[in-house]
Amino acid sequence: ELLRLKDRHDRDFVVQPTSEEVITDIARQELRSYKQLPKNLYQIQTKFRDERRPRFGLMRGREFTMKDAYSFDRDEMSAKASYQVMANAYRKIFDRFGLKYRAVAADSGAIGGDASEEIQVIAATGEDAIVFCPGSDYAANMEKAEAAAPAPRGAATQAMTKTPTPGKATCEDVASWLNVPLNTTVKSLVLAIDVLNEKGEITKTTVWLLLVRGDHSLNETKAGKVPGLGDFRFATVTEIEAHFDCKPGYLDPLNTKL
Repeated sequence: ELLRLKDRHDRDFVVQPTSEEVITDIARQELRSYKQLPKNLYQIQTKFRDERRPRFGLMRGREFTMKDAYSFDRDEMSAKASYQVMANAYRKIFDRFGLKYRAVAADSGAIGGDASEEIQVIAATGEDAIVFCPGSDYAANMEKAEAAAPAPRGAATQAMTKTPTPGKATCEDVASWLNVPLNTTVKSLVLAIDVLNEKGEITKTTVWLLLVRGDHSLNETKAGKVPGLGDFRFATVTEIEAHFDCKPGYLDPLNTKL
């Protein structure tokens, strides 16, 4: 999502998306001993992103104002302490505003790291979906939330039979056609991983078949964290037909060529 541009000499540039590199360079020049730690540097500045679509009203357009804070600490325990000081400060701000909010465990995204929180105001008009427990502090967005393991299934009550579903290529269509609950169907999703050489040319493509309950949707952030699926894309119709010898919409995990 870098906002890229070229100067009059056709040289490539980007407009500043964030400040980690600059702040780290300042710390490299100014900090000479662990005795100077912890140190917290912050700024309020205009940031730029090549957003595909504006999000959250005016907060995440292509140009927005953002506060950054960067702490430098001597060890992991000290870093977590610095993080908690900042987290408590923001909670006090929201409390003074009188807002109903939850601090939500969030995915760290491209920046990475072990811990990330989003302080979200609870509102029916919001653009994000979160899960939280009214009786505890637990809250997480859908990319980070952990689901309880499903209960063990009982033995099959019906024999397996082949049933024609002409023209029914989605779980919703099949469930309606067979008059069965949507959550008893299985959605087959085909993903592809391209291996590139030094020239950026595709040398190999690996195909994955993911199975999701029929009434669920794929969480792309969670899928990307599965080992081997970091840079997946959805397979094309041609790839699906060539690999499975079957048209999209009619795949299932039984007798499938993997």
